[in-house]
Amino acid sequence: MTHKATPRGNKKAAICFVLSLVLFCLIAVSAMAETRIASWNIKRLYDDGKDIDAVVEVLSYFDVIGVQEVMSEKGLQNVVDALQDYTGSEWGVMASHAIGRGSYKEHYAFLWRKSRVEFVDSAIVYLDGRDVFAREPLSARFMERETGTNFILASIHVLYGDSKSDRTPEIRALSEYWEWLGETFPEEQFFLMGDFNMQPDDESFLGLTRYARPVITEGATTLGTRTGQFANLYDNIWIPRRMTANIQAGIFRFPEKLGISHRYARDKVSDHAPVYMILSDLDETTGHYAPAHTAPDATAPAASQASAGEIRGNANSKIFHLPGCPNYDDMARSRNLKSFPTPSAAKAAGYRQAYNCG
Repeated sequence: MTHKATPRGNKKAAICFVLSLVLFCLIAVSAMAETRIASWNIKRLYDDGKDIDAVVEVLSYFDVIGVQEVMSEKGLQNVVDALQDYTGSEWGVMASHAIGRGSYKEHYAFLWRKSRVEFVDSAIVYLDGRDVFAREPLSARFMERETGTNFILASIHVLYGDSKSDRTPEIRALSEYWEWLGETFPEEQFFLMGDFNMQPDDESFLGLTRYARPVITEGATTLGTRTGQFANLYDNIWIPRRMTANIQAGIFRFPEKLGISHRYARDKVSDHAPVYMILSDLDETTGHYAPAHTAPDATAPAASQASAGEIRGNANSKIFHLPGCPNYDDMARSRNLKSFPTPSAAKAAGYRQAYNCG
């Protein structure tokens, strides 16, 4: 079932700077159990024309994803259905109404792995009283199931326009939006993710940097036409500036992981690479998060590790998962589970290894 976000107004135009500063200094850093949070501009997702298998391979690396440029709710549901078949786990999905100016409109969406994350409430499309944003951001409250920790994700796709000057007003208005998030969710962690269409060190972010910082400051997320080439660092996740956490973050360069060219990726998957962060368990002694142990692009488990447990295959997708792979535990609960003693046995039965196993 697709949840629908509803608009909600802001009771105050802004919060004074001093009050906001105190508020964000007092944000409680709660424990989260290595939930993989990602943001991805999926590039004009309609109900056809995409390599859905490649799309779900990418999405399967994460537990909750904010997606931009959803053009069709049917296309979104097709992706979710394929994702559930591929991973063997149940996924939730929530989409905003179509947002934009004139005839061009997009949906924001959140997808989450239900075994790890629960959608709580507060799906809100920001009511932009000054009409600065072409596509007003969407926020929602989620809960990490293992620890019961609530967190807020906000997603935005900043207008690209004809020049940098078209993007600047929206970037500058993000500080006001951040203040609104603080007023609306004063007791919880919140993160702002999306395609900002601007490098994070641009001076237009100055207002936002009073309260927040980007988790990615190097590299690039937009795919160049030549394989291996990336152009701009437009996608990011912003976190509270004074958040005392050990964060593992990165750019998921999916063409390399999936073994496809940039030309094919741009045409059939997306011209943006997802960005992600992993917040792991809080160390009660230091008051900081312990380092996350595995990144989405970490080295696959060795063959000797895989032999320690059964090989779990999906009888519907004909894909098998090794112990330690992201979807291995979820497959144990799948009605399509097919077990094998070794990877060789799975391959002999016509199955292939999941790409996110290495």
